[in-house]
Amino acid sequence: MEVAAGQAAEIGAPQTDPRVRVHSLTARELTWRVAWTTGSLTFDSRSVQDAAVQFNRRNATQIVIDDPAIANLRVGGKFYAGDPAGFVAALGVLGIRATVTGSTEAPVFHLSRAAKGAGTPARTQDLRIESAP
Repeated sequence: MEVAAGQAAEIGAPQTDPRVRVHSLTARELTWRVAWTTGSLTFDSRSVQDAAVQFNRRNATQIVIDDPAIANLRVGGKFYAGDPAGFVAALGVLGIRATVTGSTEAPVFHLSRAAKGAGTPARTQDLRIESAP
């Protein structure tokens, strides 16, 4: 199987669907997938869950979604890959709060909805933020 420039290969879960699928990427998808090479993470209507996975792959600081209701909220914007705390702070606009556990060297942000009446309630519209290193 060959994968050409502008394509991606994805492998399903070994237990349920071990097939390899090759598909073309849109210009937008390609931009998102290579943004990390410049120290940025670019999201265009990605779920909070997907964004957290991208930050977690690149940092000792981890983001854990404790409230499944926020996992599929959509976010967009350009974030500095080395600043998961900045991303978490930006999520406050959606009424998402974070509690911190772990050590100083490797904190863990636990995300949940803010208490009713605190901040802006979570909603399904996109969050668009730009952050700098």
